[in-house]
Amino acid sequence: MYNGIMCGNVCGAVAGTATAALQVDAGEPPLQLRRLQQQIQYAAKVKCNEHHPASSVFQPHWTDRSRKYTVNTDAISNKVAEFSVKTVL
Repeated sequence: MYNGIMCGNVCGAVAGTATAALQVDAGEPPLQLRRLQQQIQYAAKVKCNEHHPASSVFQPHWTDRSRKYTVNTDAISNKVAEFSVKTVL
């Protein structure tokens, strides 16, 4: 709600304008894409360090295959699997 009010003030929109429409006008990507971008950036950071404490989160797990996921609820290991990080020695 607050984000929509601030975006409306900046864009000069009429009260009641949908937040998604204001975000498009402001050039702000949708929330789902912003979350995916942050997940990929974090995965790259973790995968660059093989001793990172969170590295096991990005490894495939048997529960990832047994659950039914949607696009929004997919496991993070599945989301970032297609993005590989190559380390330079």
